Amino acid sequence: MSSSNRHRIVVFGHSYVRRAQAAAPSNLGLHDCSVAFISRGGGSVVFSRDTHCLYNYLPQVEDFRPNVIFVHAGEVDLHLPRHRLLTALEQFFDTIIGHCQPAIFIISQLLLFPELEQLREKVTWINLRLQQYVHRRNVGNNVARRTRLVFWRHRCGLWGPNSHRLFSSDRTHVNATGMHRYVCSIRTAVGQQIHSA
Repeated sequence: MSSSNRHRIVVFGHSYVRRAQAAAPSNLGLHDCSVAFISRGGGSVVFSRDTHCLYNYLPQVEDFRPNVIFVHAGEVDLHLPRHRLLTALEQFFDTIIGHCQPAIFIISQLLLFPELEQLREKVTWINLRLQQYVHRRNVGNNVARRTRLVFWRHRCGLWGPNSHRLFSSDRTHVNATGMHRYVCSIRTAVGQQIHSA
């Protein structure tokens, strides 16, 4: 990483992040930035020794010394009761922030895959509680004052009545058009925050 790059950005999460890395331009097309994608397909936010546990990848995140982290995770764990999943997500985010202490921490909304349409109310509930978590952390403790949290809602068609058109035949991952929009949404989320910092 060039020492001239002002922002060190990590995009961290499950298979969406892995696929985004393959589709994204170098450094998300952002100037004065160095971007690392760190991911695990099927990555879970529940702490365990399983290789799919995203906690196992925290050393890679920390080693990059990011001042901005964008995290997309949680859909893999939607089989859990809602309160248990919310607790797992909050503990996961608290752990990342505690270890890495980024200036900016962006939490992606959970997406509603067509395959999980029956969980719409649950996904909506989780997203609302994550917004409340972000608010609490931003007005609360000392770590939150060092780290500005942002809840990112993708406004690129990935949520809404016609979102199924952006998903592939597996009804879980996005198609090429959906991935282009997803990558652009991440770029917008990160770009807005670093330019307002």
